[in-house]
Amino acid sequence: MGVDLFVVDHVLGFLLVLARVAGLFVFVPLPGVSGTPVIAKIVLSVATAACLFPMWTPVQGLDRSIARLAGFVVMDAAIGIALGLTVAFAIEAMKLAAQIGGLHAGFGFAQTIDPTSSADTSLLLVIAEMFAGLLFFAFGFDRQVLAILAGTIKTLPPGQAVQLHGAAEAIARLSGELFVYGLRLALPVIAFLVLVDLALGFLGRVNQHLQLLTLAFPVKIIAALALFAVFTPVSARVYHEFAQHSLEMAGRILLRR
Repeated sequence: MGVDLFVVDHVLGFLLVLARVAGLFVFVPLPGVSGTPVIAKIVLSVATAACLFPMWTPVQGLDRSIARLAGFVVMDAAIGIALGLTVAFAIEAMKLAAQIGGLHAGFGFAQTIDPTSSADTSLLLVIAEMFAGLLFFAFGFDRQVLAILAGTIKTLPPGQAVQLHGAAEAIARLSGELFVYGLRLALPVIAFLVLVDLALGFLGRVNQHLQLLTLAFPVKIIAALALFAVFTPVSARVYHEFAQHSLEMAGRILLRR
């Protein structure tokens, strides 16, 4: 009977850790994960939870009623979701900048298929999402996320009632900073495109016979692409700053630093 109970405790611990990992992968910005089959996501979550086996201990003395178990599963999933949300804000800032700059440049008329959602979306939006996803791995944020996730198993053990003090306030603050960083990335492009509009408007006033309407869209699109290419190192630096700030805040909340 003792051996059976020990095995059950391990299984319950694994399921609670799996709920935490699955909650993380809902929002963590892994390129192409949204478009992958469900079975691949399940295998990835199970494999990650299995790799964390040395970190967690068997859940002992846990009330095994359906209501209590469901509550603990939701609680552990909320921890993973909180970590995933803080990481996802950085890629959303990059997408916001692409959306703002692309709309003013005329990319709203150039739609393509988003590989992550299979829906029509702006061309720059897809490029920004893929670029931010690659930066996520290039800067090593994947290792930091896994380190924080492993640390939460010690600071917030599965199967115990926890309170994430300040989590809602921190997520709300990061959502506001998302717009700040997005505007910082898009502002140079918007400022230059406004100057292009003023120059074309002035030329149209000087010589009304010029057909500037046919030239406005190509000029603005080429200018926007050139500026986004020139400011790629700056965008990467801003992304790194915001993502690092988000992870530090997640560490303070979840690791009780």
